[in-house]
This record gives sequence, structure tokens and C-alpha cells, in this order.
Amino acid sequence: FSEPLRTRHWAIRAAVHFFAWSLVLLMPWLFGLPIRLRDPVLFWSIQFAQVALMMSLYYGNLGIFLPRLLAHRKTLLYIFAVILAILSISEAYMMFRDWVTNTFGSPFEQPLPIPGSKHNHRPSNYSSSYRYFSIITQLVLVVFVGLTQHFIREWQRSKQETEAREKERLAAELAFLRSQVSPHFLFNVLNGMVSLARKKSDKLEPALMTLSSLIRYTLYEAPEARVPLDREITYLNSYLDLQRLRFGNTLHLQVEISGDTTQATIEPLLLIPFVENAFKHGTNVANPRIDLKIQVQEEVLHFEVSNTIPESEGRPKDPASGIGLTNIRRRLDLLYPQAHSLDIVPILGQFQVVLTVNLHHPERDLEFPQRPVS
Repeated sequence: FSEPLRTRHWAIRAAVHFFAWSLVLLMPWLFGLPIRLRDPVLFWSIQFAQVALMMSLYYGNLGIFLPRLLAHRKTLLYIFAVILAILSISEAYMMFRDWVTNTFGSPFEQPLPIPGSKHNHRPSNYSSSYRYFSIITQLVLVVFVGLTQHFIREWQRSKQETEAREKERLAAELAFLRSQVSPHFLFNVLNGMVSLARKKSDKLEPALMTLSSLIRYTLYEAPEARVPLDREITYLNSYLDLQRLRFGNTLHLQVEISGDTTQATIEPLLLIPFVENAFKHGTNVANPRIDLKIQVQEEVLHFEVSNTIPESEGRPKDPASGIGLTNIRRRLDLLYPQAHSLDIVPILGQFQVVLTVNLHHPERDLEFPQRPVS
């Protein structure tokens, strides 16, 4: 927490404690006294001393006994310390009350018998043993409240630590998955560069320039937790331009983008594995065709990519090709749980991917280590 938040949190806790102890102090007044007061100042002095002793036990239990004894599994020593504290505080209270009563008299009026009654049903001063029982009961209740608060805090702390460890694990896993995308992408793109170099094509230089922009995006923007959707689409278009230079007119490439892509953000490099696979497995046929559709409606992304494949091939057989799809499935599960649908449909002569993602869905709050920018 920042300093202002810590101060505010402390102020709220202090106000809650003040209110709670005020209720304890005023409880006799709130519920009504069974005996009329002779000296209200004397009564409230005794009441204030009682609450002060209860507070000393409550905060001593929270600040000393629980963290130094029970938290270190010194249970018997904790029980002994609490019992000793309860008896000592009870004795201190009784000594103070007796001293006040002997010095200044009872704060209560002495009850008068009810005329004509065989029994005196009017309340009388409580016996010493009853006062002992009453104060000990109240102190035990104070200890119980402190114990309950301690166990609730420990449960919350344990839960937060578990959630933090889980977030760290998921963030590490996602960082690893992201790190797989770049080499996989670079491997596929360099295959295209080799093809242009062998042909000594004039398109090699612009292809290298486009590749430079793709690598720049991968290095400096993709490590961010989220990127604007239009930047991700620009990245895809650069990749498509690179493939157009490679295949020229031998490939029929249809791209359709609609909707407002400037307002939403997306996990970086989320779509590129599907497009890569389309080129990897859709260009080794006669009259290859790849269709790409991106549509945004109310921050819901509809993404479709399809490519032609040999009629005998139901799905890609190259084991390396599964890296991208396995990677993307796991990233979708981590970042868009219950907010996406992915259908991969191999049909006769065509391989189609249909992805729907709710970009407005509150994704997991995972923090990633930032790469230093040189």
C-alpha cells in the first residue's frame, strides 16, 4: 500500500476500535441499570477502570501473547499466560473497586424492601464472588474476540500468500509461453527470407525492413501486459506484407477488418500463431488461399482465419506446428478464462480457426518483469 492508503487504513481501524470500546463502556447505560445510582461519577469511574483493564488484556493478547507464543506454537505457555493475565487483571479490578467503595462508598442506592412482600425482589449489591465471576467472564470473552480476530487475520494472510504464489506461478508460465512465440515466429519468417535470398530477389531488402519492424514490436511492445488492438493488427498486417513479398501472385490472400479497433486492448502476439500456421500449412498446395477476418463489436473480438490444405490432410502433421496452437490455448485459458471460445475445424480441403474473445473481460491481474529498454 502507498503511504496515504496506509494512513487511511490505520485511521479506519482506529475509528472502529474507538467505537467498539465506547459501546462496551456505555453498555450499562444502553441496557439500563437494575439499581439506581447514588453517585454517577463514582460508577463511571469504576466502569472506565474496568474497560481500561479489558483493553490492556485485549491489546496485550493481540500484541504479545498471540504473535510471540501462539504463533510460534507455544500453546501451553500461551494458555498459562492468558490465565495468569485474566486472574491478575480480575484481582486488580476487585482491589480497585473495593478501595473505591471503602473510601467513597457504594455508587448505588441501597434497595428498600417491597412493602407487604415476603421476599425482597429488588436488586441488591452483588456479592464478591458474583463480581469475580462477572469480570472473569468478560475477560474470557475479550480473549475469545482477540483469538477470533487473530485466526481470521491468519486465514486472510495465508489466502493472500497462496494467491500471490499462484499469480507468480501463472505469470512465470505466461512469460515462458510468450518467450516461445518469438523464436517460433522468427524461425518461420527466416524460412521465407531464405527462399527470397536463394532467388536473389529484389524483394529481399524490403522484406528485411519489414522483418525489422516486426522484431522491434516483439522486443519493445510485446512484453507489455496489454497492447492496443490496432497495434496488434498493424503487426499482423506487416507480417502479411512480408508474406505477400514472398509469395507474390501465387497466393490468394483476402483480409477483412471491421469495427472499432482503437479502443480495445489485447494480449500481445495472441493472433499471430494462427496466421503463421495458415501460411505454414496453406501454401503447399495448388492455388493456395488464405482468408482472414477480424471484427470488433462492443469490445468482443471475432477472429477467423482459414487456409486451403491437401484434401487428404485433415490437420497439420508436423509436430513442430503444434507449438503455436498449444501455446495459444494455454494463454487464452490463463488470461481470458470463461471469456473466449476457440474452434479449430479441419474440413475437406480447408482448415479453419474461429476465435471469439471478450476483450472487456477483467483478465487476471498478472505482473510481468519488464525488459530494460536500451
